Amino acid sequence: MWRRLVQWHRSSENEFIEVLRRPERAEQAGSRWNRFIARRLAKLTAIERLQLERFMVRYGGWRSDAACAALVALCCTIGALVHFAWPERFSLLAAVLLANCFILSLGFGVLGVWFNYRQFSRHLPRQVVLIVAVTVAGALCGALTMAAGDGRPVLDALARVGRPAAIAGLCTGLCYAGLIGLVSLIRNRDYEAMAEQMRLESERERLARRLSDERLKLLQAQIEPHFLFNTLGAVQQLAEDGAPRAAALTAHLIQFLRGSLAQMRGERVTLAEDFRLAEAYLRVMQARLGDRLQLTFVLPPALAGRELPAMMLLTLVENAVKHGIEPALRGGEIRIEACEDAAGLRVVVADSGVGLVEPWQEGVGLANVRERLQLLYGEAAWLSVAAGGEAGTVAAIHLRPGAAPVPGQVAPSAVPV
Repeated sequence: MWRRLVQWHRSSENEFIEVLRRPERAEQAGSRWNRFIARRLAKLTAIERLQLERFMVRYGGWRSDAACAALVALCCTIGALVHFAWPERFSLLAAVLLANCFILSLGFGVLGVWFNYRQFSRHLPRQVVLIVAVTVAGALCGALTMAAGDGRPVLDALARVGRPAAIAGLCTGLCYAGLIGLVSLIRNRDYEAMAEQMRLESERERLARRLSDERLKLLQAQIEPHFLFNTLGAVQQLAEDGAPRAAALTAHLIQFLRGSLAQMRGERVTLAEDFRLAEAYLRVMQARLGDRLQLTFVLPPALAGRELPAMMLLTLVENAVKHGIEPALRGGEIRIEACEDAAGLRVVVADSGVGLVEPWQEGVGLANVRERLQLLYGEAAWLSVAAGGEAGTVAAIHLRPGAAPVPGQVAPSAVPV
């Protein structure tokens, strides 16, 4: 008999764990009672089911049996102590039963709210009224039962002990409701924090997949990089004597392609490397735009070793050329500057082109930079885009003092879009 009971208990636990993992299997539970519980479990939120599943997997089986046996033993001990303290008011059986009923109902009630706190908080007023009503009714029933055991008439007992019992039940119910409400409040805060963490993790995964796809598309579009480098190197060598400008252009193009491929394979680069890559790109663009593009680079030596996620600066530079300088008939200047003060590190790309033409809408490249900063640094880093003084646009990457990538996060490789 005992073995069958234990086997039924283990089977029910396994069914409930399976329902917590796959709520759609609630109707496949074995007995009617198990199906009733399985339906209730299936109505829990995803986070509640995950928490309860972890608890059951960790503390199920013999551990839960041992915990229940220890709790019952504790209740019996408390009941026996109550009997020996007030033997004239409580018999041993009554004290043990009362202690078990009170402590077990309190414990399992708190345990139920611990894993079903969202449902409890949604119906808080109704739950409080129900708790108080049950405790008052229980106190009255207990008082009347004790009076009947002493042989007193029920009406006389109700008149004598009814009011004190009702007040005691009301106070107990309010205290119990307060405890349950506090547990629900604490658990709901944990729920919100976990939900936000899961949302951020999902957003990080989505962004990482998106950036990885973009990187893969660009790499697939590159045909034999080594062949390209060797060919451009040969062009540079042949042009040395007859066309120095072509040689310089080819050198800048090689430097840009080599640097961009290296950054796409890496995660973080120093500002010195980032500035060199941006300069190589802008020198190539300057050969096409001529005097319409003027360049200024300001990188203090103390900041040359500071690091940024790869390809971020180049994205801002590309935007400055594409949306600022190229549309402007007179062209303009691009100024790239790194500076640091009490507010933190700023890497600024300012152009004197056409500026933010209304209606202005942020493109994919800037959105990627903004999302990557949020992904890696949280609130410690951000991107700002604003109109320049008289004309142009100023885009800046801001890092607060001590800003560092979020622990456990790796900077996803990205390409400018």
